[in-house]
Amino acid sequence: MSQRHTFRIAVRQFGPFESAIRKQFAAYKAASGSALELELVALDLNPLAEQRAFAARFGYPLAPPQTWPQFTDMARFFTRPNQNLYGTVFAAFPDGHNTVYDFCLHLWSRGGELTDAAGNVTLDTPQARAALDFYRQMAADRTATYPDPMQIDSVQSGALFREGRIAMMVNWFGFAAVCEQPNSPTRGKVAVTTLPASEGQPPASLSVYWILALAAGSPHKAEGYAFLRHVGTPEMDKRTTLEGGIGCRLSTWADPDVNAAIPYYHRLADLSRNARTLPRSREFPKLAHILDEIVQQALGTPDATDAILRRAQERAQTIRLDF
Repeated sequence: MSQRHTFRIAVRQFGPFESAIRKQFAAYKAASGSALELELVALDLNPLAEQRAFAARFGYPLAPPQTWPQFTDMARFFTRPNQNLYGTVFAAFPDGHNTVYDFCLHLWSRGGELTDAAGNVTLDTPQARAALDFYRQMAADRTATYPDPMQIDSVQSGALFREGRIAMMVNWFGFAAVCEQPNSPTRGKVAVTTLPASEGQPPASLSVYWILALAAGSPHKAEGYAFLRHVGTPEMDKRTTLEGGIGCRLSTWADPDVNAAIPYYHRLADLSRNARTLPRSREFPKLAHILDEIVQQALGTPDATDAILRRAQERAQTIRLDF
């Protein structure tokens, strides 16, 4: 549900206060006909003190960051190495995975694109320089991020977050979902929101899927296709989700049982409105390799960002992503 349809109320974390507000808002809706839905945020004294401390230090309220400078402020505010707590984490292990996705998200959220309208790769641009500069500066900033990002892959970053050692991170929705498992130390303490963006730019998001496919040489093509259709039904998509995977259907995202287990699952519909996909081309793996090298050079060498992107642009000159 979008923020336009949500009425958020912060209340002291205390059962009678919380239940009273819920019932009072329900009575208000019944009497007024309001279409707003209540989002109750129960806070104990420590979060309230955190909010005051943040506002005193940075001059604006503590809330989900809307811009990358706000993201930086909040990462620094929550980094306390003496307590083994960090504001954010970067999964920069050189496996062509999160490094590629993170670069794309930072590029898109600054108004940049991987290609022009003809499918020619465009890496040597102001938006790409701003994206890579931010990434390398933040990843190297021990006052804001978990150390040794080049040793951390996406699964390890998700585990650190689940343990409660990371305040916020840009990562797959599934890593938030696992925080709601019964034995998780962060169960009931996690929320999801849109990513920050540059002023005037919409927030970016990325949809990438694991897929089931039928091999061309399968001796059971008819039955295999029937199974694929069965797995794609609403009931099976819901089962995938309740087993710990991520369902793809709107019906799953809004399902009461799913949202009872993972309270913010309904947010996927809203978060997916600005979702992008990677170019669908046989040539994309070549570009993905170049993007991974861009990030590795930015984190592992003193080379200037301009030089890194200029070399990457030269290497990508023969790549054309047909859509």
